[in-house]
Amino acid sequence: MNKKTLLAASVAIALTGCNGSGSSEQSTPSKDMVTITAIDGYLSNAVVFIDQNNDGNWNKSEPVIAQTNSDGKAQVAREKIKEKGPIGIQIIAEGSPKLSWLEELGLDPQATIDQDLKGQKLNKEVALMAPSSTLKNKNVVISPLSDLVASRVRQGESEDVAIDAVQTALGIEDSAEIFDDYVGKNKKLHKVAQVLTVSKADSKAEYDEMALKIADRAVQHVDTLTDEQLEDATYKPVITRDNNNDSFTVTENHTVKVNADALAKLQAKLSDKTKSLMDTDSFPVIDLDIAELFSDKDTTALVAWSVDSLSPDMGIQISYRENTLKLSSNGEALKAGPVVLTLLADDFNSDNKKVGKQAVTLQFTVGTSNKAPVVDTQEKTELQDILDNWYIQQGDVFEQSFSVAALFKDADGAIQSYHVDQFNLEGLVASVDKQGLVRITGVPKHARQSGTKLVISAKDNKGAMTSTLFSLPDVKEGYQPPVTEPENGFTQALFDDNRVWKMGSLADSDGEIGYAMFLQNGGDYQFCWGGNDEVPDAYKTNISRKTDWSLTNPQSVQQMLVSLDHVTDYVEYEHKRCGSVTLNEGKLQLTLDGAGESVVMERLYHHVDAEGQEQLIMKAFNDELFWLDSSDTPFYQSAQVDSFVYPGVEEYRLMVEQTGVTQSFDGEDPILQYSILMNRFKSNGYYESQSIDYKTQSKDDFFTGGQWRVIQDEFGNELLIQQESSEDKKKRHRYINRKIGDVLVGISWSQDNGGTSLPNYSLSSDNKQVMLDIMDNLPLIQE
Repeated sequence: MNKKTLLAASVAIALTGCNGSGSSEQSTPSKDMVTITAIDGYLSNAVVFIDQNNDGNWNKSEPVIAQTNSDGKAQVAREKIKEKGPIGIQIIAEGSPKLSWLEELGLDPQATIDQDLKGQKLNKEVALMAPSSTLKNKNVVISPLSDLVASRVRQGESEDVAIDAVQTALGIEDSAEIFDDYVGKNKKLHKVAQVLTVSKADSKAEYDEMALKIADRAVQHVDTLTDEQLEDATYKPVITRDNNNDSFTVTENHTVKVNADALAKLQAKLSDKTKSLMDTDSFPVIDLDIAELFSDKDTTALVAWSVDSLSPDMGIQISYRENTLKLSSNGEALKAGPVVLTLLADDFNSDNKKVGKQAVTLQFTVGTSNKAPVVDTQEKTELQDILDNWYIQQGDVFEQSFSVAALFKDADGAIQSYHVDQFNLEGLVASVDKQGLVRITGVPKHARQSGTKLVISAKDNKGAMTSTLFSLPDVKEGYQPPVTEPENGFTQALFDDNRVWKMGSLADSDGEIGYAMFLQNGGDYQFCWGGNDEVPDAYKTNISRKTDWSLTNPQSVQQMLVSLDHVTDYVEYEHKRCGSVTLNEGKLQLTLDGAGESVVMERLYHHVDAEGQEQLIMKAFNDELFWLDSSDTPFYQSAQVDSFVYPGVEEYRLMVEQTGVTQSFDGEDPILQYSILMNRFKSNGYYESQSIDYKTQSKDDFFTGGQWRVIQDEFGNELLIQQESSEDKKKRHRYINRKIGDVLVGISWSQDNGGTSLPNYSLSSDNKQVMLDIMDNLPLIQE
C-alpha cells in the first residue's frame, strides 16, 4: 500500500466542536483569545511556555503563559504570546524538581496527566514544540507531530521545507494534519504520536538529528498493529537507533498501569488515619495493601515496587512485605509538615529490561503546635527602601548595616538565630549577628546592574525557619585597580597572620571541603584542616557524598555549604586537625600529628585580589589538587555563568580521572591523572570539545560536541548545561562557585545512561597558558 494512504485510511468521524472536544469547560474563544491544545493523548497540567532561547526545552527563566486543564487545553490572551520564540509544552513527571518551579509561579504543582491513561501521571519528562508561525492562529495544537516540524526548523531548515519532510515521513495526504487534533479522528496517527513521545524521552539530545527517521519507522510499525494494539493506551513501543547507524529497532513495551480506584482508596485510608495527627503524637501503625495498585502487560508476575525512604527525623519508619506497606513510629518525635510517600513500580519491556519507573504519591500532613516566624511586610518594605537608597560604586569601600530584629515575628516562641542564606556580589561580604544586625562590607570589584539577591532567614527556638528576599541597587562603574600576580612558591609570609582559609579538593568523586589555616605557633609552623576524629566535624564536609541539591533538605549539597558558612571561630576551635610544617625551597613538608608520614605541598597558582586576600591552587599527595581562598567569598554562592561562558569563548578545562587508590596515613587516597579539554561555545547553542595535547599544545583531530545553555535553577543560581550528542548522551552540569584570578572553580557533575555522577569541584579558564602551567606539575592521562 502507498505510504501516503496508510494513516489517511484510518480517519474516523470527527468529534463535534472546533477542537474535537465535547467538554463544556471550554468556552467559545473570543477574537483576542487563543486556544492551545496539548496532545499525545490530551495532556492536563502541561506547562505552556515560550522557548526564548530556542533550545527545545523549558528553562526556568522562560515565560510560562498557561497550564492546561483536564481537556489538555488552555485559553490565553493573544498579547501573552507575543514573546519571541517557538511555543512549547513541557510534560512534567511525578517527583520532578520542576514542580517547585510551578509553585513559585503560582501554578498547580502537579505532574502532567495523560488522559489516554485515564488520569495517570506521566513518568518521563519531555518538551514538545510547535513553530512560532502557528501563534497567528486562533487554535494552536502542540503535539509530537508539530514537534517534528519545530525540530527541523531549530536545525536551520525553512518551515516550508520542514513541513514537506514531515508530511512525507508520516505518509499523510494533507500537511494540515500535522497541526491538527488527531485524538478520536485517526487511531494510527494517534499511536504514531505516542511512539514519538516515548522515543524522544528516551533518546533526548539525539532526537533532533534522527526524528524523521524515527517517525518513518514508527509509521511502518503502526501499520502492522491490530485494532486492539491501536486502542491500548499502555502499548507504547520505543524506537532506538542501532549503534549510531541508520537502522532502528522497535522494542515492544506496555507502560505500567496505575489503578486509579485502588490509589484513591489507599489515599482515603491514609488520610482518615492521619487526619488529626500532631507533632506531639506518636505515629500509629497503618497497613496499606497495594496488590491492586500496579499492573504491566509485559509481565505475568506481580509488578516489582519500592518506596522512597523517609528521613529518620520525620519520626516514621516504613517496612513492606510482599504487597503490604506498613507505616509505624520509629521512636522519634514526629516532625510537623507535609509527608509525601512515593511508590515506584519498575517498568520492564518485552525483553525483560527495566526501562523506567512509574511513580505514584500518597500524602498526609502532620500538624504542628509550633508556628514558624512570619515576616512583617511593613517592616520589610521600609528596609527595602533603605537598601534602594544605598550608593555602591566599584572600587570604593562600602560599609552599611541594618537591623532585621523587628522583621520576623514569632507568636508562640522566640527567634533563636538569624542567617544570611544567599548573597553574591564579588568583593562584598554580608553577615548577621545574633541580635539581627546585618552588615555588608568590602570593596565591590565589578560594576553590576541591580538584581543582586540578599536572602535573610530567622530560626525560632523549635527549629522552624522563615526566609525573605531583598535586592540591592546597581553597582556603579568606578576605578578597578590593577592586580599584580605574585610568583609561585610558598613563603614565610603565609604564616604571619594566622588567617582562616576556605579549602576544597579537586579530586574525582571526592570533593572534600572545609576550613584550613597556615598557623604560626610559638615559632613553629603548622597546617590545620577541619577537625580531628575526636568530635563530629562541623568545619569540614564532602560535597561528593550527596547528589540532592535542595535547600530544604538539611543533607543536600547546598545545605552542606550553607552549614559551613554558618560555623565560625575556627581560630579558637580546640579540635583542629593540625600537622607540623617545614618550609623548603618554596614547598611545604607536612607531617600530621601521629601519622608518621609526610606530604609535600606545592603551590601551582597564586593570586592576590584587590583587597590583598590570597587565593591559590595547591598540589599535595603528588597528584591531588586543592583550591584555597582567604577572601570572604562564602562556601555557598554561585557566580553568573554568562559572565564567563558566552558565544565565542574558548575555555580550557582541567579533566580529572581516578585510575585507582593507594593507602596513606589518611586512609585510601585516589590515584589521579589529568588532561585538558577545550570547549568552544558557539552562538547557535552548540559547542565543540577537543582534547589538548599537553606536550605539543595542539588540539586533537577528533572532537565531540553538543548543545549548551545557561539556565537558572529553582534557587535563582545560574547553571551551565552541556548536552553531548555522542553515543553515551552525557549531560554535564556546572555551577561556577568562585573566581581565583584567571581560574574558575566550579561544582560539576554529569548524567548519562549509567546514572548520575557524584558532584566534585573543577577548574577551568579562558587563559590557556595558565592551565598548561598547572598541568606542567601533574601526572597526565595515558592514552
